[in-house]
Amino acid sequence: MHIASTLISAAVGGAFGTGSGGAVVASGAKFHKENNPKSLLMGAAGAAVFAAQMMNFTIAGTGSSGHIGGGFLLAAVLGPVPAYLVMSVILTVQCLLFGDGGLLALGCNLFNMGIVPCFLIYPLLKKLLGTKMRIPAAVLGGALSMFTGALCVVGEALFSGANGMDVSAFIINMVGIHATIGVGEGLITAGLLAAYDKANAYGEKTAVAGTLGLAAVTSGLLSAFASANPDGLEWSVMRVAGAAEHTSAAHVLLDNIQSATTLLPDYAFRAVENALSSGAAGLIGCAAVFALAVLTGAVLTRTAKTAA
Repeated sequence: MHIASTLISAAVGGAFGTGSGGAVVASGAKFHKENNPKSLLMGAAGAAVFAAQMMNFTIAGTGSSGHIGGGFLLAAVLGPVPAYLVMSVILTVQCLLFGDGGLLALGCNLFNMGIVPCFLIYPLLKKLLGTKMRIPAAVLGGALSMFTGALCVVGEALFSGANGMDVSAFIINMVGIHATIGVGEGLITAGLLAAYDKANAYGEKTAVAGTLGLAAVTSGLLSAFASANPDGLEWSVMRVAGAAEHTSAAHVLLDNIQSATTLLPDYAFRAVENALSSGAAGLIGCAAVFALAVLTGAVLTRTAKTAA
């Protein structure tokens, strides 16, 4: 559900970029104030969600596929503030290193896959996550996060201007396919959260090690078996007559910047595109997300201790 820059206008991209970027700054300030060291867990959880997003699953009978967003899972494990910081790392790495999602649309993607699950859906289910209903709440939270995020994509596209797009068809396609993908996200979220809880029962070090191991196996090996079908958003756009293609000086500038930073386009090396290349690229991505998330948590925690 990573939005390409051409789907939105420069004004919408700028507005959401400002808002989502401001939320990153505010989250960093709150994390700093709370002085709650979670840097290693933030890195491990971020790497695991990055790897899980590589695992597109086929939506039978549609020619489409889906993957989890992971924002609600991160919030259930870390809390909403560190979860949003980690999601910002994941989406930025995906955008700049892999060309996944447009740079102009990064703020929109942060809103849809970060702010929505962490600050809108998670608070609704927070109490249930602390009870025997934890796993059912995880199913519901994952499903609602995906579906609500998809509705936000529709809104962002429409606010950008239809430009001849068959709006009704776009809405129907997006709502229908992401309702199904949402079920998948809910079930995967619940399964991963249950696995984390079992590992965490043996201590945080065990949970961190297990989460990192899962991330490495998923990105380096299992990603080779991911569906090659277009994801729900790509599929919806492909099926719409007159799909919008926005362009502006801002689009051109940011696309040029993104092209220069995209060293592993489509999660593979430029010269070699095969399962081995994809696995290696996935491991690099996991390592980058882990390092940056750990660094983010460590710096914010360290400066908090220094200030104290």
